[in-house]
Amino acid sequence: MSFDQFQSLFLQRISRGANKGDFETLIAYEVAYAYYSFAATGADRRNDFTGTERVVTWFFFLNDQLIKVGEEDSWPSEADLKAAR
Repeated sequence: MSFDQFQSLFLQRISRGANKGDFETLIAYEVAYAYYSFAATGADRRNDFTGTERVVTWFFFLNDQLIKVGEEDSWPSEADLKAAR
């Protein structure tokens, strides 16, 4: 997925950082959403009083191409970066 496609799908994205190295520029974005669940689903971010659960996902782009989707702060490894080139 290109960054332009990602941008059009996730208007609520938040930039979480970038790293410029030998591999060009790696950029991380966060997409988070909250939903109501009557029963606990095991989500880490749950408000037991309101029943609201929050899901956070990070998207990593290298040279404007998506290379990894993961949990918060799960930056790609050197092997991931080499495979993406």
